[in-house]
Amino acid sequence: MSYPASAVALYRRVLRSLRQFDDPGKKWYYRNWTRNNIATFDDEDDPERLQQLLQKGEEHRVWIMKKYHLKDIPGNR
Repeated sequence: MSYPASAVALYRRVLRSLRQFDDPGKKWYYRNWTRNNIATFDDEDDPERLQQLLQKGEEHRVWIMKKYHLKDIPGNR
């Protein structure tokens, strides 16, 4: 599998954000959820659709951060 660099960058941002969780269960859940969703990016050929998926992924990351009152890591955008 070869993922677009932007999808890999999003995955890394999510993982960095998840380091703040104290609860290993939440960390595991969101890590696996993210991995499974980003795996669908591999089949996407349309650049516009890929951009939409990346934007939605970033919105989900921000939502998780707000939901659990986590701080965004500088340079993690």
